Amino acid sequence: MIRNTQRLSPLTDAWNWQLHARCRNMDSDLFFPHDDERRGERIRRERVAKEICIQCPVRSQCTAHAVSIGEPFGIWGGTSEAERRQLRADTGTSRTRSSRPPLRISGRYHSRIIEKMSVSPT
Repeated sequence: MIRNTQRLSPLTDAWNWQLHARCRNMDSDLFFPHDDERRGERIRRERVAKEICIQCPVRSQCTAHAVSIGEPFGIWGGTSEAERRQLRADTGTSRTRSSRPPLRISGRYHSRIIEKMSVSPT
């Protein structure tokens, strides 16, 4: 058996910046669109969210994270979905969620999920 003696670092180190975000304890509805949101409402909500991001100490880390993973929703680091798409185009970063392989669900779990979705709560 081959032993890997290399020391692993915890993944939490890559996420510690989130602990210092101004939005950490705020309602996420402010940063993400609603299904029935009208254009004017969306513009106002995004403006407020971006104002919060302007003074955030981890704004650059947040933006970099959202761009690097291709985050398609919400305000991240003061950027909207369209602004992040433009940043990816400008930097040549093409990774988006749609380029990831689709999630595969095995047959036995798929039928359970469909069954749960079709059952209405009483």
